[in-house]
Amino acid sequence: MHQSQYDTIARLMDAHFQAGSGKTVYDIGSYDVNGTHKPAVLQRGFAYVGVDIAPGPNVDVVVSPYSWEGLPEEGCEYVISGSCLEHVEAPWLWAAELERRLRPGGVCIILLPFSLGEHRYPVDCYRILPDGLRYLFTKWAQLECLTCGFNANGQDTYFVGHKP
Repeated sequence: MHQSQYDTIARLMDAHFQAGSGKTVYDIGSYDVNGTHKPAVLQRGFAYVGVDIAPGPNVDVVVSPYSWEGLPEEGCEYVISGSCLEHVEAPWLWAAELERRLRPGGVCIILLPFSLGEHRYPVDCYRILPDGLRYLFTKWAQLECLTCGFNANGQDTYFVGHKP
């Protein structure tokens, strides 16, 4: 993770999550390869649960890619995911599972690199423009788009969605 990704997730949490609420943020793709969003989450007064498909540093719950058993069904208030979706072979299935786990009224923040070169963990599949993210999460996952675009340096795309 580069600094601009960390800063973008932090900025979007400030704008769309109710700080100090004591609620839990589920970080999908939390395995610590080169940094995590955990400090940004904890600094804002949220509880943190790291979720990934393999055990390792910064992983509290291990799930399969398209069935996140171990997470509350329609019980996640806040979900973040940074630098994970580009590694998912079937992002439409992943988006549908995110929507299934997000509670009504819940908010998700998804961020992925747009201009970064290939980096396999274990595969590297997609770079998705804002229009593609909007389609993926509003058509496949039935979320409302709160905002979607490029981060400040133009290297990453993001989607912030709300489950009605």
